[in-house]
Amino acid sequence: MYEQESTTDVPPLVYAEDLSSNGTYLKRVSDVREHSGEPYGTLMGAKTGAVLLNHGDQLRVTPGLVLVYWSFHKSLSSTEISDPVQTQERKVC
Repeated sequence: MYEQESTTDVPPLVYAEDLSSNGTYLKRVSDVREHSGEPYGTLMGAKTGAVLLNHGDQLRVTPGLVLVYWSFHKSLSSTEISDPVQTQERKVC
């Protein structure tokens, strides 16, 4: 997480990065389609780099362990886009 001391207007930027040899699946909250060939979202790996998380995104670490990112920032909604930089980073994965 960057910018831990966020102001009331700007939510903190939280990134996920997979450094394992197995990979981690990222399922975006806004992604309602099935990925072709992927059982659960998009496979992240060492080559993917850090990915900006959105409220409600899911990280599947193992078949039995799914982490869901919930932002408790009061101005953040699941459809709100904060700025152009975050918009561009959301398109990466």
